Amino acid sequence: MVSIINPILNQSWAEFINRNSKATIFHHPAWLSVLQRQYGFRVFAVCTLNPDNAIRSGIPFCEVRSIGGNIKWISLPFSDHCTPLYESESDLLEILDYSIKNINPEGKYSIEIRSDVSSTHKLFQRKSDSVLHIKELSNTIDNVFASLKKTQVQQPILKGMRDGLTCRVSIEKDSLKDFYRLHLLTRRRLGVPVQPRKFFDEVFENIIRKNLGFTVLVFKDKQCISAGIFSGYAHTLTYKYGASDDTMLHWRPNNLMVWTAMQEAVKRGFTYFDFGKTDDENEGLRKFKSGWGVTEQPLYYSYYPVVPRNSLLLTLKNKLAAPLIRHSPMFVCRWTGEILYRFFA
Repeated sequence: MVSIINPILNQSWAEFINRNSKATIFHHPAWLSVLQRQYGFRVFAVCTLNPDNAIRSGIPFCEVRSIGGNIKWISLPFSDHCTPLYESESDLLEILDYSIKNINPEGKYSIEIRSDVSSTHKLFQRKSDSVLHIKELSNTIDNVFASLKKTQVQQPILKGMRDGLTCRVSIEKDSLKDFYRLHLLTRRRLGVPVQPRKFFDEVFENIIRKNLGFTVLVFKDKQCISAGIFSGYAHTLTYKYGASDDTMLHWRPNNLMVWTAMQEAVKRGFTYFDFGKTDDENEGLRKFKSGWGVTEQPLYYSYYPVVPRNSLLLTLKNKLAAPLIRHSPMFVCRWTGEILYRFFA
């Protein structure tokens, strides 16, 4: 039997992901709560149930409406990847069939799953324009450090410490002030809108406060020059957001920031460190991540009924908003994010 449930309120969803080895923070009610509370998305999961109503397989979704009113079911917005959790191919096929038949048929509609399901259901088409970087962690910090590339990663970490860089792992809300200041600088440098500050407040309340994440801050002479937000569940710690002061990058603070998070991952018993997705053409970021001994693999998204073309909104962001943000005061970066960011889901 297939059913739609509320994975935030339904305790069976929490029990289901707790016994599923492939679950990540993106399946967790805490992350789904962030998306619902910040952006007002309808959050639900399409599941197959056992005779006793226990969940056997499932896919979490958010229902997202475009500026033009088109409806899309996305699994999941602002998540780099979200693997369906299922016992058998027949379960997955049943869930996908049900999703196609039950998405609101009023006007234009579509489904996007941030995983490859095209081999299971022929009506879904896949596309990849990015890669995923995952590192399998050893059970000791020394073994993990030995697996890193010497000149690309090990030496900058050691030099940073010799040069006086210090690091702090924090679960305090005050750490978000330093992170968000650097986040604004980074996003303006890249010419992209910034997530609203309230979004990160929700991340703190729903994830960090519930011991599902932490921040890492890097300091030079008491000035915070790099920061990251990490969240984890089950076997995987995910590097979700990173930011830095570009005038301080000669100190290579991001290396020490990631290494500190990786040590924390080992201490907390995680098996995998997820660096997230990287666009194919971003050779610099791919090179940075490759130095950490990661496995790189194509990241496929699946679409129904067709693979979408680049939207007008995306074109406006890249062609018009990016130059405006780069050459405007900081409040413009924040303002565009407050108004538009939910539409970039």
